[in-house]
Amino acid sequence: MQWHDDVQQNTEARDAFRLGKVTASRFGCFMSNQRKAFGEPAKRYTLQIAMEIITGKNQNLVSLMSTCYVDTNRSQ
Repeated sequence: MQWHDDVQQNTEARDAFRLGKVTASRFGCFMSNQRKAFGEPAKRYTLQIAMEIITGKNQNLVSLMSTCYVDTNRSQ
């Protein structure tokens, strides 16, 4: 783990620094399904992070869902 004390909160620099990274404040969504497959919150957050990595832009859920659809219930 690396500490970055020189990055001020609520700035564009901090937003750019966190782009495409899983943050501790949201990590609970991966752990909240009691040893079962990932729940919907984890799937949405994973999709958000993946899209940030791919596009290089901040992806909130509203804009993300308006630009793509992932059918998580389809048969394999």
